[in-house]
Amino acid sequence: MSDTRPHVLVVDDEVDFCELMTLRLEHHGFRVTSRHTLQGGFDVVERERVDALVLDVRLENEDGLQLFSDVKRRGLELPTVILTAEGAGTSGAPTELGGGDALMPKPFDTQELVRWLTRAVQRSSQPSGAASGSAGGSSR
Repeated sequence: MSDTRPHVLVVDDEVDFCELMTLRLEHHGFRVTSRHTLQGGFDVVERERVDALVLDVRLENEDGLQLFSDVKRRGLELPTVILTAEGAGTSGAPTELGGGDALMPKPFDTQELVRWLTRAVQRSSQPSGAASGSAGGSSR
């Protein structure tokens, strides 16, 4: 039997952060894969269906936005939360970027992230505004 929970890919070079996000997001009904490098993130996006991406903008010696750009260049409808510690605001809530993406400052409120991911996955699973019973909906 396949896992029908929405699949979230977390890409962050902080292992402890990824483990904490995995626990918290799984508790809220998501299936989570975490990777600590851009290449690891690229590999998951290539091989697996992913419904949403949580991406740190600054990875050790890497620019997290490269993965974001690659996803967009491929035309994948993958709602993305870009995490940043640099002047993104103080509310702990995501700032909508348009196109189903958001910027979220670290530290952030996990409940805000869960709400955003839930809405984003629901929106992306609705073909042409019609209700759909399937989980997820990235174009592949």
